[in-house]
Amino acid sequence: MRIFISHEGMDFDSLAGMYAAKKLYGGGEICSIGKKRDNVKMFLKLYYKHFPIKKFSYISKKEKIDEVVIVDTRRKSRIGRFSNILDEMNPKIIIWDHHPEGDIRGNENNVDIQVGSVTTLLMEKLYANDISVNPIEANLFLMGIYEDTGSLIYPNTTSRDVEIVSKLLKDGGKLDLVSSYLNRGFNTLQDDLLNRMLSEINTYKIKNYDIAISTIKLKEIVGGISDIVHKVQYMKNYKTIFVIVGMGNKIHMVGRTSLNSININEVMSYFNGGGHVKAGSATIYKQDIQKIKKRLINILKTEIEPILKAKDILSFPVFILNSNEKVKDAVEKIKYLYYMNFPVANNEGKIVGWIPKKKIYDIYDRGDTNIPLKGIMNHDVHFVKKNTPFNELEETFIQSNVSIIIVGNEKRIEGVVTPSDIVAVLHAQ
Repeated sequence: MRIFISHEGMDFDSLAGMYAAKKLYGGGEICSIGKKRDNVKMFLKLYYKHFPIKKFSYISKKEKIDEVVIVDTRRKSRIGRFSNILDEMNPKIIIWDHHPEGDIRGNENNVDIQVGSVTTLLMEKLYANDISVNPIEANLFLMGIYEDTGSLIYPNTTSRDVEIVSKLLKDGGKLDLVSSYLNRGFNTLQDDLLNRMLSEINTYKIKNYDIAISTIKLKEIVGGISDIVHKVQYMKNYKTIFVIVGMGNKIHMVGRTSLNSININEVMSYFNGGGHVKAGSATIYKQDIQKIKKRLINILKTEIEPILKAKDILSFPVFILNSNEKVKDAVEKIKYLYYMNFPVANNEGKIVGWIPKKKIYDIYDRGDTNIPLKGIMNHDVHFVKKNTPFNELEETFIQSNVSIIIVGNEKRIEGVVTPSDIVAVLHAQ
């Protein structure tokens, strides 16, 4: 007998991945353990005949399980009682996963972290084998990909995910149906939890990063925590957020980041959880929630890579123009220089402005060659210290109209930072 299993807390990517695997291998039983995500439960109320699922109690009564296909995880801590089947029945194990790490070794290991969804990985195989997909299946597969990639906008999204989405749309998938399950509003309990997260969140400065952490104890069980955390991150524009929620004897931790210096998967591995570089979760049993928070902060102090500073990316030497020199003289000085923006100093050597190269040429081409630079320069000068964090430099360019930041002060320039320096760092990471 062949069974298909995934992690506890079944989401659309795990459901879609298991069903795609069932089509690929030509049969078997899709199995579940523990609770399903709320939107998955609602979906299956209508589509249970199309995507039948067996409970663990049904599977555990079978005499012999010869083959187990594990989808969307390879961590024993995430498959619950199914780990007993692996230990006791010694079946053939086939793994399909897109997460970076795991402690289950399969006889076949189909692991590829270069996709945003395990459904993408399996659909590539289905299409390569010319296995047809009907419109109802296409919708489920789209839900799996859209859920794990945040509708194709999460940082883990790849061109391969987009290509499979295109094929599924051609096979009859409908994005309005996908949206109806992925973009459902929160229920009353979830709304209450959202408001508590917003009101009970604290920001900690760790290695010059602002890390938002919310710690909450609940009397009732609330599902969809990761969706609520995503909403909070979006509403408050947090670069990095961790939410620790105690429910009964369990503590659920969810983390998300848009930074390249924090690996959420690595952080969650300390709590026997996992995920991806940018997002992950962990479930912790019978521990004190405040001790978990303290441990998280200590882990972040070691796991976060040191942030780049202005001194690490500045350009030097700097070519400085004089505020009293005329446009025609400035053109002669800069025509062979590759700089796009120039600081401008007065006769005393004090930085009083900056000017783009293009602006100088535009005025020169217009014929106004005798205008002094002080009459056309920008007076809004931003000075920063050499230890200013990279994220503050990036935010300065986004929030202001400057095209050059001076590292130093009015009298002494240690270098400059431009948008090109920021882009170079972002695309090198």
